[in-house]
Amino acid sequence: MTTNATSPTTWQLGQKVTCIDDRFSPEAIQLCDVLPQAGRAYTVRAIKTTCGETALLLEEIKNSRKLYGREPGFWQSRFRAS
Repeated sequence: MTTNATSPTTWQLGQKVTCIDDRFSPEAIQLCDVLPQAGRAYTVRAIKTTCGETALLLEEIKNSRKLYGREPGFWQSRFRAS
């Protein structure tokens, strides 16, 4: 398995990842109840494509469905494989 954070083929359900970027826009802060924190480990529970980008949903963070009736995910570039 490759650990290139920008490769969509890197991610697998149940995979452990570490947040490397927790600088979120004001819009993201308003949209999410909980955000990942840099340096903390998380578990991938779903992988989705949003706006042509790969986003991860995390076991440890469950946000309400505020965006078009869907839970917002976090761009893959914010994580590295643990």
